[in-house]
Amino acid sequence: MNVFAVILAAGYSSRMGVLKPLLPVGGVPAVARTAGALTAAGVSPVVVTGHRAAEIEAALDSAGGGLRVAYNGRYGDGMFSSV
Repeated sequence: MNVFAVILAAGYSSRMGVLKPLLPVGGVPAVARTAGALTAAGVSPVVVTGHRAAEIEAALDSAGGGLRVAYNGRYGDGMFSSV
């Protein structure tokens, strides 16, 4: 059985003031740490990007290869447009 997880990393993080997926957790961007932990657990993550997608994708390089990335061109419509 294949198990997948969706990591939402498309938004503006406007209330936080900084882009949350790129915040370091143990020296690793949060989005990469999350993707790496899921992969290590046998789960296939799908990372949804949007705002600053190139930076998010670059940060994912530290999580290893084989990650699925989906770009949400309507990320400005809110979180549920990524779901």
